[in-house]
Amino acid sequence: MMRPEHRTASDAIFREVAGAGWMRADLVHADLPSDLSIRWLTYDPEFRDAYRAVLSPQELQRLSAITHPRQRKSFVLGRAVARSLLGERLGLAPHQVQLRRAEDGAPILERTRWQVSIAHSGAHAVGVVGQRTLGIDLERIQPRREGLEKRILHEEEWADFEALPLDHAARVMLIWTLKEATLKAIRMGFRHAASAVRLEVDYPAGRATAQLPGRPSLQVWFMEHKGYYLAVAYAYPQDDSARHAGRIARGISWGHR
Repeated sequence: MMRPEHRTASDAIFREVAGAGWMRADLVHADLPSDLSIRWLTYDPEFRDAYRAVLSPQELQRLSAITHPRQRKSFVLGRAVARSLLGERLGLAPHQVQLRRAEDGAPILERTRWQVSIAHSGAHAVGVVGQRTLGIDLERIQPRREGLEKRILHEEEWADFEALPLDHAARVMLIWTLKEATLKAIRMGFRHAASAVRLEVDYPAGRATAQLPGRPSLQVWFMEHKGYYLAVAYAYPQDDSARHAGRIARGISWGHR
């Protein structure tokens, strides 16, 4: 089955080119709460030194211990995305952001309401910041090992899974991406069983609801871009209930296309 054209970046409205050099990015409308901003960066060798220049001494030390070239690129891009987004929100240069690594490996900013999540795949990295529980994932749409769906699907998801208007590989990758974004939002990743997450997916709308045992449900926004699925999971704060319906994000930015 062919994947229908759906929620690609070309469907979005490109508003302006923001930033310069490695931070330049097109801002795109997205139906997300107004405190969320998303950025997508693709590695460009021209900006290799600029990426490294925003890293902290601790991050440079971690980078020196990474020997695989692709992993080095992913690490640098992920930190650059996080620092640029947080810097814009805090009014700081990216290198001035006091970002540190939590015990679970996630980047965090202490003594602030701002949350950040990053993901990388191939030559790309994405990040999201906001003042709420959130998580992001980016996955290339490609076949995975046979039978993966048996490990990640909730027992009540099978009928909905088969009904998705996608080929089998794309179905698996979409569910994987939605669930990883959800589990990153609760700071568990796949240390938590993906099959415990119950998704209700509205594919035409590019949205899903994720239900977790003993936890409030999360919203998950998703889209396809350049052969990848991008998903952002987020919670609605109690005081945000009057604002969340139909709000438009200040920016989802697609850099270095």
